[in-house]
Amino acid sequence: MNFWDFGGQDIYHATHRLFMQQNAVYILAWSIETEKPFTEHTIKLDNGSTVTRHYKNHSIRYWLEYANYLGKGSPMNVVQTKIGNEGKLDKSFVREKYLGVFKPEITFHSVESNEDSDFYNGYGNGRDGKLLDSLLSGGAYIKRDETIAEPLFKIREYLRKEQEKGREAIPYKEYLKKAKELKVHHPKEILENWLFKTGVVYYRSGKFDNKIILDQGWAIKAIYTIFDRNRGTPYEIENSKGIFSGSLLIQVWKGKYPDRKTHLLFVNFMKSCDLCFEIDIGKRTPILEERRFMAPQLITKERPIVIDDFWADKESIFFRYSDKFIHEGFIQSFIVKTAYLATLRDIWRNGIQIREIDKFAMIEVQGYELNIRLS
Repeated sequence: MNFWDFGGQDIYHATHRLFMQQNAVYILAWSIETEKPFTEHTIKLDNGSTVTRHYKNHSIRYWLEYANYLGKGSPMNVVQTKIGNEGKLDKSFVREKYLGVFKPEITFHSVESNEDSDFYNGYGNGRDGKLLDSLLSGGAYIKRDETIAEPLFKIREYLRKEQEKGREAIPYKEYLKKAKELKVHHPKEILENWLFKTGVVYYRSGKFDNKIILDQGWAIKAIYTIFDRNRGTPYEIENSKGIFSGSLLIQVWKGKYPDRKTHLLFVNFMKSCDLCFEIDIGKRTPILEERRFMAPQLITKERPIVIDDFWADKESIFFRYSDKFIHEGFIQSFIVKTAYLATLRDIWRNGIQIREIDKFAMIEVQGYELNIRLS
């Protein structure tokens, strides 16, 4: 069993889909504070100054829709934390709206981590809840009637033992050699459709010099360091309109991760997760210090005036697609994948204008609506 703890901040949404899937039990931890539209966050920077930002909070409905979108019917446990705070969840509304969506039905719990006694803190079999029992039941539900062929069990154990030795990644060819030795049939499919999807390893064909990342937590911690709100780095990137250099990455990573090859692996990991895209791709240099990147979630929120001016008197076709849910990572991933068709001034946090020869398209997400304008 693998445990993943996700940051709820928008910048991390693109990484969630690597782990949020059907073969999982979900814990939606919330407090009454996070139902407010915004959270104010103030930190002290290295130069002694302070910076305050207002971050959008997503309601419990957003996260339930999000888990259903990526998890499709997985067991869901809604857990209110900090139960000493005032405010309660309208459970009847949630039950009615999501009846039959999650399997088994949603369970509700309240916990207080400051309370040591299992009888009172909501984790054990005491007065206020049975969260641990519910998690075990969810695990049994998704694993019912499941068996693993011996060769698959052995290749999984081999990869885990290599990680325990301190290896963060191994060459793909080494995996194939071991799989052949263990008589694993269709090793590429087993890697991509089982080992990767169950969180044992991270692998994308052709990425990271075709290496398999054994310790995903190792890579994710390095990436989260870049976007940690308690550091000055994300504000520096935000002030640079979402643009950052390889030099900045090296400066952040060099203390804990001094190896330059590791820096390149982290960069490729960020790009494959759609956390950023590379600028000046046609003039790419192998020297990381000279390379530049852009993070869509740290670009300005406002649609550039030049975009409105461009479409003001232009004959065009307009489409609007409305859905009950569009998650934050959708437009972020779309921007990363199509940025090569746009200029930097034509990209903003929720949209992009792209061009191919003499054809133009503007794609923008507003709430749960996708707007597309073509010319």
